Amino acid sequence: MLAKKINMYSNAQLALKFIKYYLSASNGKGHGIHSPFVYDFIRNVLNKRDVPENILAIEKRRKSLIANTHVIGCCIVTGKQIGRAHV
Repeated sequence: MLAKKINMYSNAQLALKFIKYYLSASNGKGHGIHSPFVYDFIRNVLNKRDVPENILAIEKRRKSLIANTHVIGCCIVTGKQIGRAHV
């Protein structure tokens, strides 16, 4: 005989419990982690809020390359265009 699944909490209660847990969980910021590598990774990569200047410069250059449609070259044999700047 199959047992009927019994829900102890409603969906709204589960959502509220998850939100409370998410806001109060201590390991999200690196506290309580024993591995120095994992602690450093969480603190300096996952929780870092500011964007380094070099990333902003790279993103600006990437967007300009995407917008550029000039032909880079053409095949001598077929005359077809080889690549575009946004590839």
